Amino acid sequence: MTTTSLTLNTPFALMKASFELMLRINGTVLEGQRRWLEASARCADESIAITETDTDEVAHADGWPRLRELPMTFGGQWLEASTAYLQRAIETATTNHANFLAGLQSAAMVWRNECAQALGAGTTLAPLSTSLNAVFAPILPSQPTNEEHGASTAEATAASASRHTKPRVRRT
Repeated sequence: MTTTSLTLNTPFALMKASFELMLRINGTVLEGQRRWLEASARCADESIAITETDTDEVAHADGWPRLRELPMTFGGQWLEASTAYLQRAIETATTNHANFLAGLQSAAMVWRNECAQALGAGTTLAPLSTSLNAVFAPILPSQPTNEEHGASTAEATAASASRHTKPRVRRT
């Protein structure tokens, strides 16, 4: 890793990039919530329309035979509506999942690029920490492994373990 002279603007730029990351992720979550609310509103509108139709049919029933036949009509309408609601929920969930992953990937890439710019053009970023790698692994393009850099897996594991373990204090 090359050393660059960091300026007083570097912490500001890094904090700004982190805030933008949080806001972009929040925007992606809010878009998903909006889609769920729109799907719910459509289902509610359709349910209200079915209920109004059922109410009109009951109000215009002219005798016991007609009133006795109405539950069969109602059941079919509600079954069709329930199937449509389920299908809409599956479509909304699938769309939200795909859009959330795309938005998260985009936000992570923008954040990473802004951090690289803040640290300097000649700086190469160290790989993300192990915990961040686990979080961002599904959405970031694959990074070269330690073996591709010439380090063995055992060396990388030992180096990682030595960085993350605290020395034990013996109490007497």
